[in-house]
Amino acid sequence: RWSVRMICPVFWAAAVVSPSDRNCAASTNTAMSPTEIVRAGVFYPAEDYHQGYFRNNPNQPYCRAVIAPKVAKLRSKYLAKLKA
Repeated sequence: RWSVRMICPVFWAAAVVSPSDRNCAASTNTAMSPTEIVRAGVFYPAEDYHQGYFRNNPNQPYCRAVIAPKVAKLRSKYLAKLKA
């Protein structure tokens, strides 16, 4: 009989900037998915060719299969809060 053990558990961390970010992260933290809440460090923007990737490459397979459904869900749920 075989059993499977998780050798390296999944580790999540939320990098927060403000106290309201910390409160939001803490409210979604559960025993099933424990998340370490850490202070955000220095932020380095990605190179220009990475900016707006989904907007510039909507027909790439990854964009169509992964990003597009997430964007559609975000838009349907939070349309009133999104910038025009």
